[in-house]
Amino acid sequence: MPNIGLAESVLSLFTQPDVAASIAGDLAEEFAAKGFWPQVLRTAFALFFQQMASRPWRVAVLVLTGFVLTQIATSGILIGGGITESIAGPLLIAILVGRLSRGKEMTACALLALSSMLFSMWLGLFGPSAPLVWHFLQWNVLASLMFVFCGAGMRLRTRLSA
Repeated sequence: MPNIGLAESVLSLFTQPDVAASIAGDLAEEFAAKGFWPQVLRTAFALFFQQMASRPWRVAVLVLTGFVLTQIATSGILIGGGITESIAGPLLIAILVGRLSRGKEMTACALLALSSMLFSMWLGLFGPSAPLVWHFLQWNVLASLMFVFCGAGMRLRTRLSA
């Protein structure tokens, strides 16, 4: 028997709780024997892309703003910041992006994390091989994780307060 409550929680990151409950119930009926979790993940990705496509320019501007702020924060932290700035920077950026993207918190924060990771990979492959680049890559991995967890937390908080 699939865990429908967990599936509802995953799906509600990208849609309203009542819609997530009905989708999870339908998936449990259709795929109870096997294939339930792959279907839940496929549906979550479809909802993610649907949210992204519903207002692409708004999401793009929010992600670009967060990305630029992340790179500015990275420059400041690498020059003279400490661990407090390393944690507070991505947290504040994720909160800003999440608050500005009401109803699409997880989508905006996940895209921000993806853009940060892709930039880190590009820099690692084509950038200068210096110790500073290694610290930059580590910071972007930390920032990306913070973006995703903060986006999920803000989405769950919005869902619980509604």
